[in-house]
Amino acid sequence: MPVIKTLETLDYKKLIQERFLKDGKVIRPVKRRKGKDIPHDISCPRGNAPHEYIYDNTGGKGQFKCKVCAFLFNRKTKYLKTIAFHCPFCGRTLELKKSASILISTNALILNARSI
Repeated sequence: MPVIKTLETLDYKKLIQERFLKDGKVIRPVKRRKGKDIPHDISCPRGNAPHEYIYDNTGGKGQFKCKVCAFLFNRKTKYLKTIAFHCPFCGRTLELKKSASILISTNALILNARSI
């Protein structure tokens, strides 16, 4: 059985304040080099941090990283999943790769094989 983990949305202001209270360090906005700007409409889907706290993680290839909560995302990540299924052995996130009809038949084959 997969391990089910619920994900929560975070508030970047609270995370910055908690980090300051814990370590005494202030999380400052990212200092960008010339020509390395990211679009102003990008914000973290998990912590809702504005684009000032977002790194261009892959050098212009589309992946971003939040400096506050360390969440990796791209432009297609419009929402945050509320539930994630993880492998009980390795801990990696499980994703749906096939359509539901194939999964049902595969599960039925597994159940039939166990009963034999």
